[in-house]
Amino acid sequence: MIPTRYKAKISEFLSHLLGTGDAPRGLTGVPYLGERPWAFLEAVPKGPRTEAQREACQDPHALIDMLLKRPVTERKLRLLAIARGRFVWDRGLFGDARLEQAVLLGERFVEGLASADEMRAARDLFDRAWLELVRAGTHRPASAARCCVSTNRDEIANCGTLHAQLPFIRDIFGDLLDSVAFAPEWRTSTAVALASQMYESREFGAMPILGDALQDAGCDSADVLNHCRGEGPHVRGCWVVDRVLGKE
Repeated sequence: MIPTRYKAKISEFLSHLLGTGDAPRGLTGVPYLGERPWAFLEAVPKGPRTEAQREACQDPHALIDMLLKRPVTERKLRLLAIARGRFVWDRGLFGDARLEQAVLLGERFVEGLASADEMRAARDLFDRAWLELVRAGTHRPASAARCCVSTNRDEIANCGTLHAQLPFIRDIFGDLLDSVAFAPEWRTSTAVALASQMYESREFGAMPILGDALQDAGCDSADVLNHCRGEGPHVRGCWVVDRVLGKE
């Protein structure tokens, strides 16, 4: 609690900052900052701003905040949510077939094989069943599945902000985080065939081979080649695979 003897001085000082009063005694050098004295903070970029900062950043929220200020497609954001959903599913944490169906529906929607009406119906089903899921103790994994069928951009984006999903954020959005260029001539028939096979099967063991194919096509980008030859993990939406296939 603020002592009473300080309240008047604080009020006087704030009035000066807001331009509604004279400067308090002893603070005549304090400038008038206008009607929104903290507005200057809004102009300060949030999150990592340099390549080194981005590489070292372990805060998924900061990376997502930065991505949302860039031209990120809903498809990419939904694939991040789906990557999280499959991460939970693969660990046997769903325990409810409806959660698995939500992830599959989200995947079908991304590929244009499900309608917006189907997505809304699935989301409504989650809303109606939420109390049941809470009682069953499956509401936390259910939130991962629910985001796969969400129609809200911010909710879809923030589904992937668990620390365990940092590798997925880098895999899906690495080119946007580091502004990587990709030359059209690198999309040879071999590269496209490899990328298509991995995309459809969700098996990415051939990423190093894709790196070789891209290098044979003239790719000299360390970002591209290192991503192909790195440890991964890779998921559907991997930025190199998407670039080869011309997906956004």
